[in-house]
Amino acid sequence: MKNKRNYQGFTFLEVMVALSVLALILTAVFRLYSQSVSMLISSSFDMKAPFLAQKIVTEYKTDKTARFQNNGKFEDEFEKFSWKIDTEELIVSGYSDELPEEIENIKINKITVTITDNHKNYQTFFYEKTDS
Repeated sequence: MKNKRNYQGFTFLEVMVALSVLALILTAVFRLYSQSVSMLISSSFDMKAPFLAQKIVTEYKTDKTARFQNNGKFEDEFEKFSWKIDTEELIVSGYSDELPEEIENIKINKITVTITDNHKNYQTFFYEKTDS
């Protein structure tokens, strides 16, 4: 009569292959998680910055005393954000044959609003006719 052995359990090689596959899956999951967290942080700035810029633009247009201040920081929950306003006068020249005389003499300011946190910048601009 033959001596038959009935092996139960896994061999060392099977355990090592299973652990290798598990390690690959866990590495992919953790990498996906860390990318998701960094995208969440980035999208948080991308969502808040346009609204904060709009707030500064509105204050600039409505409050004449705000025009003397060209930079600052936000308060409360947006304390890590800062803002800056740059004004540049645009000169319309070289179009005397193409533009009507009343348009050619208009003075226009380009106002650039920059919102900054520790790592990223958001910049927008608008144009404003100056009084002259």
